Amino acid sequence: MLKTDMYHFELLQKIGLSKTACRCCQTLVTNGPLTAEELSERLKLTVNGLYRVLNRLDKQGFIQIVRPYGHPTRYQAYPVNKALNNYFAYQKQLVRPLSLRFPAEPSKDLRMYRELQQQIAAGKKLTPAQARVAPLFREGGRSRLPDAK
Repeated sequence: MLKTDMYHFELLQKIGLSKTACRCCQTLVTNGPLTAEELSERLKLTVNGLYRVLNRLDKQGFIQIVRPYGHPTRYQAYPVNKALNNYFAYQKQLVRPLSLRFPAEPSKDLRMYRELQQQIAAGKKLTPAQARVAPLFREGGRSRLPDAK
């Protein structure tokens, strides 16, 4: 297994996942695709409670549900980079209706973008709030706002 595929509890908990969700991700990354029954045995959890966690992880983009014809449903974790991109896209979808209803003033967006760009360039650590909004300023690898100069 590649080191980049490892899920870290601290990272997942910082973005709001429960300990059970973190354990599910870690187990799926370590063991590959598993059925809910296999996963519940490994984590020592009930299958019914696990289904809620698995469905939430699927909705948030951390895992995918594989339903092969004639075989039991399996759950598979995405590589960590893809999972985080999926999660940020999910968060962006949640925020988009609010941003359309309550648009921010362009000057505030530009100021926030410039502060983020300066902190990243200086190698400073972003606050949790800054880390959550930083992906909103990027779309397709390109900034939606002008360069901060």
